[in-house]
Amino acid sequence: MATLGLGDREVLREGIACAVLRRPDHRETYDALFDLWFPAAFGARAVVTDDEADDALADDSLPPDDVEAMRQMLLDLLTENPELGDMDERLVAMIARIVEAYGKYSSSRGPSFSSYQALKSMALDELEAKLLAGLLAAYGDEPTPTQEQIAKALAAQRITQLRKLVDAETKRRTAEQ
Repeated sequence: MATLGLGDREVLREGIACAVLRRPDHRETYDALFDLWFPAAFGARAVVTDDEADDALADDSLPPDDVEAMRQMLLDLLTENPELGDMDERLVAMIARIVEAYGKYSSSRGPSFSSYQALKSMALDELEAKLLAGLLAAYGDEPTPTQEQIAKALAAQRITQLRKLVDAETKRRTAEQ
């Protein structure tokens, strides 16, 4: 770890993976444990940007009770980010706000977080349908069956990635407890 340094989390992740992993099927377990022992953040995430006007999510201008507005903002962010692997800070902040607002519940051991509860409040089926409609709009009034299949696959892929991101955020917060 002294050679890799602690400055870049991804370099540390890959360096340790090269040293300890022997089989590719162990990677998923390794990634989960790495996120547990070297969390990306502690507590609520904060996004710091230079351009205050561009980042509408930096402040809490949107109350957590306004589910429809949060769904619309999430839809806009999913549309703007074709590859969720290259997330921008606004999407990370939005996922953190969703988990905080809708995934938090009280258990016998104190507060905890549920990805199911957070995702249920976002109505992913409806969100996927709107995302699909937006993707199909680019093809005009009569998309070909191939274009429909591509759009369906892209919408399903983005929703699956969103589920994984929310699940990772809830695991991070639960592990912190």
